[in-house]
Amino acid sequence: MAFIGDSVAQNHMHSLLCLLSKEETPVPLLLEPNDSKNRIIDFNNSVKSSQTWHFPSHDFTVMALRSNFLVKAEERLAIHGSDSFIYNLNLNKVDDIWAQKLPSFDYAIFSGGHWFFRPNFLYQGIRMEPLDHLKELA
Repeated sequence: MAFIGDSVAQNHMHSLLCLLSKEETPVPLLLEPNDSKNRIIDFNNSVKSSQTWHFPSHDFTVMALRSNFLVKAEERLAIHGSDSFIYNLNLNKVDDIWAQKLPSFDYAIFSGGHWFFRPNFLYQGIRMEPLDHLKELA
């Protein structure tokens, strides 16, 4: 089972992990440790390689894949080179972080939404349009 999305997806995975841990202690599995794109935030809010938890007695595996927008997104750099927290979104392309792994999941739970309420830009043809109008909906 995979939880795919932003921090809400991670919270859902952690909640399920806590519930299931009462029955059996899961075994943490590190998959693709050298793949920097497959990151999740662990319980201590530090960035780690994609973590997967396995419950051997039940042959059940659960993981979270961080994909804030579920589509291809690239952060724009601020003028001074720091994080801008403004993203270019390509709504025609899903995020490879989860798309390549999707066929291997029996269940995939998607969640997202928090990240769309910031100044972002989406591709429409070759022109990029701001999504600032979404702030009015928040």
